[in-house]
Amino acid sequence: MILSVDIRELQHLANISVSFDFTRDPLICMTSKNGVGKTSIIKALALLKDTAIVSKTSSVFSISEETKIDVKINDDIYAFRFNDGDLDTKNILRDETFINVELPIPYGKRFSDFPALGNIDMTLREMYIKNDYQDAHELIAFLSAVYKDTNKFDNLKFVTIKGANYYFLPLDNNRYIREDYFSSGEFFVISIFRMITSSSQLIIIDEIDVSLDSSAQVSLMSAVRNICVERNKKVLFTTHSLAIMKTIYEYGTPIIYLKNENGIINYNLVSYSFIQFEMFGFQGFDKYIFTEDVTLESYINIKLSTIETKNRVKVIYIGGCSNVVDLMKRNARTGFICSPQNAIAVLDGDSKQKYGHRADVIISPYDDIEDEVFRKYKEENAYYKLPDVAPDNAKSKAYWKKLLERREDHNLTQEDIFTILEHGFDAQVSVFYDKLNSFVNS
Repeated sequence: MILSVDIRELQHLANISVSFDFTRDPLICMTSKNGVGKTSIIKALALLKDTAIVSKTSSVFSISEETKIDVKINDDIYAFRFNDGDLDTKNILRDETFINVELPIPYGKRFSDFPALGNIDMTLREMYIKNDYQDAHELIAFLSAVYKDTNKFDNLKFVTIKGANYYFLPLDNNRYIREDYFSSGEFFVISIFRMITSSSQLIIIDEIDVSLDSSAQVSLMSAVRNICVERNKKVLFTTHSLAIMKTIYEYGTPIIYLKNENGIINYNLVSYSFIQFEMFGFQGFDKYIFTEDVTLESYINIKLSTIETKNRVKVIYIGGCSNVVDLMKRNARTGFICSPQNAIAVLDGDSKQKYGHRADVIISPYDDIEDEVFRKYKEENAYYKLPDVAPDNAKSKAYWKKLLERREDHNLTQEDIFTILEHGFDAQVSVFYDKLNSFVNS
């Protein structure tokens, strides 16, 4: 699934155009500094459910005759235009359950449901006394995955009232604790569970980390991912949580970073380290190596592990060679990460013609690591004996991903794979190693 949003003249924003590609991962994280446009994108998506959502949740001056919002789901376009003080569309989303959008404080269902649960208490009490309830096995497993150090929820039950499930913990003497009397974090985790186990295929959650401690944030992402994979759900969420972004980056989940440049919102696929620098200004290393993808980052770290140095070295995957070079240029102008002489870019070999002349760029021995391993698998596997881990029609990126996921099944380490990669590139690898060594010890 590919989801795109194009916004013109909404509130203070002149132009936002962003795309989310779920073909590689069921989760996508969107983040930025405050006021850049994350929530505007969420509201634009919520228009698919409620065309009045912008006027309900924003200033009366937020929209005008110039406001235009287009939402594209794969090949289907939903165009929203100004009409009589609101936004309207002629393009109807046929499946109303397809998308579930959770807005931020105070508009989201998480927050409106909190006081409304009191309205069903009488019915819940009657059903509880009659033993008309069930064990909440799925939610118990989910909560246990999020809150690992407690068995508090092992006896959780639920009743079904007008098609909706309501959860509670039984006590003695026909007493119980209703879900809205759990901690706010626990209640919000239950709300997220409801969303990802609903009939909706696309779930949008603004501020997924509300009221959660760092440990729960980390565990939540793993639990959500497991359900999304199992049920083929797609989740787009926003967060400012470093704990969450570090966790999902390690899973390979895309992090989309929005940046406002003179009213135009640009977006890039970035690394966790980039977020640390750009949003939080974390520093503390002597040398920085910026690179364009996570595979090259891993390869560089393997090479660095064999180099003796007193300097602390940080390798940072930025995403895209032009983004890497742009970051280098900005750092050279402002020194916002480090002194320019302490930063260098490492780019794939296919960037040599365009960027190989730069003194602050080292070119990898390979045009593309995944492509080279895939070539050896396809053309020289009688010698290398790489395992069959992907369909015959798989491309290099898909094969590489499956190879990493299943390497332990075939008694392969990442170092083993990189050793296979280096075969036939002895001279180039030696030059590359010497350049890395020279930089980190300069």
